[in-house]
Amino acid sequence: MTQPLFLDPTIKMEKVAFDTKLDDEPEEWPVSVVRESYKQLPFLKNYETEVEFDMMDTARGFAVGKMLVWPARMEKAAAADRKQLITVPIIVRNREMSPLDVYTHNDVMKPMDQDKVASILFRPQVFEGVAPRDQFSGTNLLGQLTPPNTDHQYNAGTLQKHGSAGIWHEALRTFRPEDINALGEKLASSPPLKHAFSTTPLLHAAIGDILAHGGMNKSAAARREERLELTKPTVVQIKEAGKNYSIKTANHHCYVEQAKVASRFEVQGILNPDSFQKLLNDGRLTYTTEPVATEVVTEKVAQDASRFGVYQVGRSGQAIEGIVIPRMVDFDGNPLAAQVFVGEDSHSLQEKVAGVFVRDHILSSDTPRGMGVFVYQEGPLAFATEPVRIEDKVKVAHEHGSSTTLLGTRMATGVPLRMTVVPGLKKIAMIGEAEVALPETVRFLALRGKQSSVSSSPAEAQLPESTKVAGASSVEVISDGAFFSLRGANSDAAYGGEIMTDDEAEFALCALGLTGTQAQGILKTAAASSSVVVPRTRAVVPEAVVGFEAMTKAASAVQSSPQLRVDLTEELAVLTSKPAEELWKQASVIMGKETVDTILSLGFVSPENASLYVNYLPELEKVSGKLAELLVASRLGMDDVREQAAKNAMTQMNAVVRGLETLRERIS
Repeated sequence: MTQPLFLDPTIKMEKVAFDTKLDDEPEEWPVSVVRESYKQLPFLKNYETEVEFDMMDTARGFAVGKMLVWPARMEKAAAADRKQLITVPIIVRNREMSPLDVYTHNDVMKPMDQDKVASILFRPQVFEGVAPRDQFSGTNLLGQLTPPNTDHQYNAGTLQKHGSAGIWHEALRTFRPEDINALGEKLASSPPLKHAFSTTPLLHAAIGDILAHGGMNKSAAARREERLELTKPTVVQIKEAGKNYSIKTANHHCYVEQAKVASRFEVQGILNPDSFQKLLNDGRLTYTTEPVATEVVTEKVAQDASRFGVYQVGRSGQAIEGIVIPRMVDFDGNPLAAQVFVGEDSHSLQEKVAGVFVRDHILSSDTPRGMGVFVYQEGPLAFATEPVRIEDKVKVAHEHGSSTTLLGTRMATGVPLRMTVVPGLKKIAMIGEAEVALPETVRFLALRGKQSSVSSSPAEAQLPESTKVAGASSVEVISDGAFFSLRGANSDAAYGGEIMTDDEAEFALCALGLTGTQAQGILKTAAASSSVVVPRTRAVVPEAVVGFEAMTKAASAVQSSPQLRVDLTEELAVLTSKPAEELWKQASVIMGKETVDTILSLGFVSPENASLYVNYLPELEKVSGKLAELLVASRLGMDDVREQAAKNAMTQMNAVVRGLETLRERIS
């Protein structure tokens, strides 16, 4: 059998994206990966990162591993528990690393996206998602006090799971009559379309709902009552009212007082025994959620800081608390003429620190990141090293376990440092000029916030009493002994100029963030001394103010979103040069319920109901995630799927998702 003498010149190898050359020494690969990650993804510098290789073949230049990313100044274990940790796969072939364009979160692979990563690693909201309208009912106090979530409702002490409803049942009341009439005329004037709808049960049912029930909006009063029922109160007052009890509730974010009557048995069912007994004794019970604590400052004598612990010091005429470490050494063990103060939002490195000793403190280690000091503590004795700036952390697995290396610089000289944690080491040891061996017992203390000098003498730390009270959130309670009024930025919008009885004033103070016991004490003091200042409160915003802001925002959204309605059939007809009727007939053969909702809804999109349709985003995000999995599989050897094709598809699908997210932001 003969063989061709020359190879076919048309046969070519596909160029893959493995274009990042790593160091020749495999031991340096983790450091190279970290450096390259900051080039490809500069935003990673805002987070904690750690590189781990699970498999390495140094002879072939092959490795598989991952980069772990979690919020700055958070322990990795805590980030994993809170699901604020992502994994970036690392694939090395022939000493070349694949692009870092994919990440994994909660076992779901997704295309790399800076905003998506930020939404995962910075999550300010309390709940995982916003509950859709009509999903929960909370007509009783117990139901209102229980925070809702997207999967369950709390009603009469039982948990009931709810399935998702069809989109038409949610959107029907928002459809405009003229749009419904246009749909009917379109069906009546086009026999092919009429046939396609009449022969497809799902389409027929959906169109029937639209023509029969669409456009039936609830009244404004009904919507307000519905919203009030679903609003969780943040202040509750229960009072005796004959044989029954009156229950007054409000939410300080959207303040409007609501009152209802409940029987003794209903009240007893929602209160614990101690609270119910207090209600019986006092005839009134008022409480709030997440109260603003008002602490009484205990006057103590200031002194020079000579022992490790928490001190109250003076800064710019204000009293603040923080950790003081009175001894510092450099990495060679030489003592430094400086002391360390670290507060919640500032720090100081100065020759002396003075303040009021508050308590002893057991130091826990911060995540090594940014500027900080290493601290050795043994009981009340402790010393801190010279300050360093930690930039990266590398963890390498080997046959005897793993080792962790911190990469950073000395703050005094700017010289780069490699700091390695060595098990069994007793003290810090300097190796050469650029490497430090750290015992496992040392702890990292981050120097938070900006550097700001604090009191260096007892006279500076002994602040006058007037500087420890008051602020922008303070409220003054004024009384003539029988009635009360409130003055302050947080109270003026809801209670400005109002004369209140003691129970009304107690309810108002609890709305401002005080507990019932604190409010009663404040009222007694005000009645006796005619005036008292509450130093810390929260703002109470009336319903009218919230409503005005919402209407202004809605009007702006309507003006900025005029082109939301799209007739999909006409758009597809232009793109494919096919008649719209033919596209409808082709789609009707394969449509499921979700597809029916998707296709038809585009003709009814308006600024009022666009938020209902962005709920399709999860389905498209799933597709984007599957394409990310295919991309990684192709890099690991699944040659049936071209890597470049998978990456292009993932990139374009991610662009579609981002476009819908932009629409969601415009209408939110």
